[in-house]
Amino acid sequence: MHIPVMLKNCIDGLAINPAGIYIDATYGRGGHSQAILDSLGPKGSLICFDQDVEAVAHAKTRFLSDERVMVIHASFMKMHSTLSGLGLLGKVDGVLMDIGVSSPQLDEANRGFSFMRDGALDMRMNQTQVLTAYEYLMSVSQTELADTIYTLGDERSSRRIARAIIDARKNKQLLNSTLCLANIIEQELGKRVGKKHPATKTFQAIRMVVNNELGVLTEALAQIPEILSVGGRLVVISFHGLEHIAVKDFIKKYRKKDAQYGFKLLSKEQPSQLEVKSNIRSRSAYTRIMEKCR
Repeated sequence: MHIPVMLKNCIDGLAINPAGIYIDATYGRGGHSQAILDSLGPKGSLICFDQDVEAVAHAKTRFLSDERVMVIHASFMKMHSTLSGLGLLGKVDGVLMDIGVSSPQLDEANRGFSFMRDGALDMRMNQTQVLTAYEYLMSVSQTELADTIYTLGDERSSRRIARAIIDARKNKQLLNSTLCLANIIEQELGKRVGKKHPATKTFQAIRMVVNNELGVLTEALAQIPEILSVGGRLVVISFHGLEHIAVKDFIKKYRKKDAQYGFKLLSKEQPSQLEVKSNIRSRSAYTRIMEKCR
């Protein structure tokens, strides 16, 4: 069963107006969306974005009979253009952004996000895009791959890993499954007893570059000031250092007195020990709650 991360924190942070307009920028499997809807009245509305084909199908089925809900198959990078077309810029009361890969994507082997089960090296959050992890690895240079693994994965052994992957590619070894890639990394680095799997950071880096996650997040955050009404709330759940930095940069920019728009940080929260115990994937989450003040 899908467990939404820090659900109560997010809903409390949105301070939902029953007649307001809200956005769930990353529908996933709808846990946060359903909680927002439960707080809305008949005049409220919710717009759900997701670039994942399966997530969109799930949302359309789940909310088929609820006229308050609009489901958009698009990355949250498309929020501004979508809302502009709807005449809703500056009228949104709250935006929730749950960043990164979703639990269903991790759990389905054929999506290729996890090294815990074998599947194709896909890693696309949007199944309609062309570039897969396999195609990326078959075309990237060793230098670029090492830089990507180091920058996006914070992996100190990035050069060794990149060399091993490129050598496997040169020798025409099979490089078309998640376990194959994980094994190449494990053979190079060895097993790390009591710590994360040695492939963890590399898989993160490849996933992030295939989906341009940092670029999309930065662009989406830049759209928020024109999307929210004054007094509107932005709630962002981020999971690792580079995502945290992007959100902190947003806060820093709009805290300045001379900025065109103003935001104040209301709180920064982490999951409780009880939540981490029941949902281990929440362990690295931070939820930042911000309010547009001008």
